[in-house]
Amino acid sequence: MIVESAWPANGALILFAGVAGGGGFIYFRRQGCTLSEAAAYGCAAFLMSQAWIGQVAFMAGVTRYYTLFLLLAALPGLKAARRPTGYFFGQMSEVVGFARRYPLAAAGLLTGWGYTALASIWPTPRLFGSVLASLAPLWRHSGGIFPFGPHTATALPVLNHIVFLAPWQPPLAVVFANLAACLAVGFGTYALSRRYAWPPMAITVTLLVVSMTRLVHQGITAHSELLPAAASLTALLALYRSVERPRELDLVMLAATIGYSVAGGRLCFLMPAVLLGLSVVLLARRHGVRPWRPTTSRQTGVAFATVAILIVFSQAGPVSANLAADRTWIGNTPWDRVDYNEDGIGGAVANMARYSVLSIDFPEFVDRSCRWLFGAGPLAGIKRLYSVTVAPAFDGQGSTMAFDWTWAAPHSLVWFGPMGFLLVFPSVVVAFWRGPYRLKSTALALWVYWILVCLIVAWRPENVRLMTRFFVCSGFLMAFALPPWRLRRNGRTLLQLLGILIMAHAILY
Repeated sequence: MIVESAWPANGALILFAGVAGGGGFIYFRRQGCTLSEAAAYGCAAFLMSQAWIGQVAFMAGVTRYYTLFLLLAALPGLKAARRPTGYFFGQMSEVVGFARRYPLAAAGLLTGWGYTALASIWPTPRLFGSVLASLAPLWRHSGGIFPFGPHTATALPVLNHIVFLAPWQPPLAVVFANLAACLAVGFGTYALSRRYAWPPMAITVTLLVVSMTRLVHQGITAHSELLPAAASLTALLALYRSVERPRELDLVMLAATIGYSVAGGRLCFLMPAVLLGLSVVLLARRHGVRPWRPTTSRQTGVAFATVAILIVFSQAGPVSANLAADRTWIGNTPWDRVDYNEDGIGGAVANMARYSVLSIDFPEFVDRSCRWLFGAGPLAGIKRLYSVTVAPAFDGQGSTMAFDWTWAAPHSLVWFGPMGFLLVFPSVVVAFWRGPYRLKSTALALWVYWILVCLIVAWRPENVRLMTRFFVCSGFLMAFALPPWRLRRNGRTLLQLLGILIMAHAILY
């Protein structure tokens, strides 16, 4: 519950969210973005600006003025959103009209986002308490990170997303961060899907992505995996817009979101590196380097601002402080522990098989119902198949423990539901096999990320957190793999109902 004494700080956050998110939406809309693109950009701008201010305040040791910084940062944003009332309500009327045309999908999306907002306001004490307790030594250090002496109890972890858990943040910070990430995933998926499908299919794909079981669970988690996943998806959106037409706005968003996608753990730069490589290949092939050279003082100023953003989001400060204090270069939080695969290619192949099997993820009642009706369930059959094929061939390679799984996994270990295996995986294959160059390159980059995770990290159940970015960024590929002449109105309605049922099951159980 939000106590009365917290409302001044929450009020500052609400004002800042309105300016950074709402004002950003209006600004991006006026710059030629579609409604969904502007909404995704606006949510990402809010997340990144709040995280940037928080990290700078923490590194400078002036977190006691954080609320004041939020208020000061809101003032320039008011200029971008001046006289927004009529324009804003005009845009909202378009959203309402769209929702009326597709009521079932709109109802499902609003249910998921509403659940994220309401459930996060009354968090589970066990979940938030354990997370905050593990970070207590970090937040007790308030003298800035330079110098970062040996008296400090813990090394600095990646701060891009964990900064929302700081005790000097307004109590609603986690709620706003999770909701903004969910909205960015939804609007970003729709904006990318519209490049390969008409609105009925695009909104269906968006609902299927938002209803993935793990995404529903992560929407109310303190250390949400949705934030780096949303940043990665927004980076793809900025990349696609940049390929279509070079604009400095999209280049800045591309650089900023790639930097902001740096997440916790020793593999924190893996997805950003993949996105950076994909961006360089696509932009160089389409435009070369000439459109991106600063030619005016304004472009030079934008370039310097982008560098300032990247210096913070790249975690150069915390890494330098950790090295100066003779600590590990990345300070891992307890849930970011990494065990490396020491079995080479054999371990990687075994891990590919394990993650593929784990992606076959159905609600537990499906297996229970099959056992009641037929005397045997699909889960036992899959385990039997694995035990007679993969297990003897690789004999525990690439793993830190015996491999086993269940469709009734605890909150932190759930996977992505039926859509992950039935639609997302095949869509990535189809996009890579017969998609246009841009889509083929995106699918290849996502497969490279998947393979690198299998190659570098030894399997353990907690590694599912590394796959969130893969499934979120791959979701829009379903719009290409499910063309309207293969999936008509009744098929889309069936998929929307399936997505709503999966979301309802994730919420209730």
